[in-house]
Amino acid sequence: MPGLELLATTSIYNFFLVFVRVGAALMLLPGLGEMAIPARIRLIVGLVLALALMPIVSMNTGGVPEQPADMVLEIFVELVAGAFIGTTTRIIFAAAQVAGQIIGQSIGLAMIFSTPNTGFEGGSVMATALVMGGIAIIFLADLHYLMIEAIVRSYIILPSATLPNWSDLSEVTTEVVSRSFLVGVQFSAPFLIISFLFNVGLGLTNRMMAALPVFFIGMPFLLAGGVFLVFVTIEAILLGLASEMANWLRTLEV
Repeated sequence: MPGLELLATTSIYNFFLVFVRVGAALMLLPGLGEMAIPARIRLIVGLVLALALMPIVSMNTGGVPEQPADMVLEIFVELVAGAFIGTTTRIIFAAAQVAGQIIGQSIGLAMIFSTPNTGFEGGSVMATALVMGGIAIIFLADLHYLMIEAIVRSYIILPSATLPNWSDLSEVTTEVVSRSFLVGVQFSAPFLIISFLFNVGLGLTNRMMAALPVFFIGMPFLLAGGVFLVFVTIEAILLGLASEMANWLRTLEV
């Protein structure tokens, strides 16, 4: 039956396009696309998610293209759309990495490196701790559902078979990078203030008592105070990170 064969072919092609967008997003989304998750598990999740989303997304394709160039174009558009969703969300999540690096430098832990098992090469102990906490808060706060909703909404702001506006994409990405660094510095602001005051105090003490090894005496107190401040502020940092990611996923516009 030619009609049934055509319908089956079109459905398989549309499923493949949905999988391309979903797969590209899952490779980059925080929590769902971490290096610690085996590739086979991510592949299965991508296939299941694409199968679940295919009936509810609006595809603008007119079936299987007759020209190979048109097929390549549609696949490229889906790849760009998924990569945009995943990359911008990952950049917002990177505020935890920025905050962790600044906190580590402020309390004297900048040169203690940890295994890069969360997708950030050369992360310090504090950065890795915040990133792992951020991954946990993603699932505790149900942000992974918002990520899936953002993928569905991307078919409105980035329609299939339609090249995106590159200037708009670059503008949004620039704003996201700026916002991520700003949020990371805001998270680490208490540690910057404490570190500045502490070093000013060490400098004044050294001026009054030049023979006293103030650095070796003061660093244990800075480290202990910094760890205590992390214990006090870690909840607010993680909740703030979850709030920033939720706001971005809810207001995703191009």
